[in-house]
Amino acid sequence: MKPKFLEAIKYILNGEEGFKAFIKNPRVELTNNGAERDFRKWVVNRTRSRFYVSTRGAEAASKLYSLMMTAKNNGYNVYSYFDYLFDKIRYEDLNNQETLKKYLPYKKQIPEYCKMQTVKEIRTRIKALEDNQ
Repeated sequence: MKPKFLEAIKYILNGEEGFKAFIKNPRVELTNNGAERDFRKWVVNRTRSRFYVSTRGAEAASKLYSLMMTAKNNGYNVYSYFDYLFDKIRYEDLNNQETLKKYLPYKKQIPEYCKMQTVKEIRTRIKALEDNQ
């Protein structure tokens, strides 16, 4: 029987890169509480899914909700992100997975105007635009 502390050390050494992510990026949560809290809204309303006409409809709704929460968790205004997404995606081949992946909320090519802004940031931008005129 191995001592528990040896198992803990082995666990830390095996997951070294993952543990470094918490140190390098303070936005990475130590628990999945945030994700569970976000998903709880969906779970609370799951009884409504009984009224979807098909399983495909329920799956589509789940995927859409997941995309919304991923956008929100990556700092995007959901409305701006979907506006951008629907504007760009209509020109793409919807059967090509690689092409569609570039529009996922965690990709770097999503424009800045999709980012969430505080009221203070919006006022600052408006003032800067007024000053430049």
